[in-house]
Amino acid sequence: MSQATTSKRNGGGKSGGRRNELLQVAASVFARKGFANATVRDIGEEAGILSGSLYHHFESKDAILEDLLKNLYDEMEAGYREVVDRGLPGDETVVELMACGYDYLDRLTDAINVLNNDLAYIAHIDRFAFVRDRNACIESTWLEALQRGVDDGSFRSDLDQQFAYRIMMGSLVAAVRWVDPAGPVSAAELGRRAARFFIDGLRAG
Repeated sequence: MSQATTSKRNGGGKSGGRRNELLQVAASVFARKGFANATVRDIGEEAGILSGSLYHHFESKDAILEDLLKNLYDEMEAGYREVVDRGLPGDETVVELMACGYDYLDRLTDAINVLNNDLAYIAHIDRFAFVRDRNACIESTWLEALQRGVDDGSFRSDLDQQFAYRIMMGSLVAAVRWVDPAGPVSAAELGRRAARFFIDGLRAG
């Protein structure tokens, strides 16, 4: 299972590639030990380098997590935006949004687990204030799809869109605990099935 998130802020080349490799390792360590309990030494040992060498790439453990989460949000926001911009009917858009989200659970499991497990810990740290804004951006994209469904008659006119979003996103976040990437059904297809289950309760008529 790939844990790569493409860094758009650190350039390309060998140094950028190595930095992203270290972020993958850090995601694995943070997901396993928790951000508060993990150390730079833990990351260095798993990466096969001296912990001091990490400081050639990152100024601190907090900086590692910041880069990891920003890369994760970059990918999620771009993916969800691409789905909405396809211009599909509202119900089909929601199905594909859920498929996209489940695909992230498969490809970016460690990074998503870090976000979910450590969100409460980092919520009051100024450095990670961007998380709230990035979550709001994702919510806005999903709400756009739900509003489209109301406008085109796919969904009930009295739909509580924010409540629907929270229920679907909550189920998506929880799915990281049971989605099996080695199973007979792809994560994206599981997402489509989950979305159709919810949509039965959102439909008009």
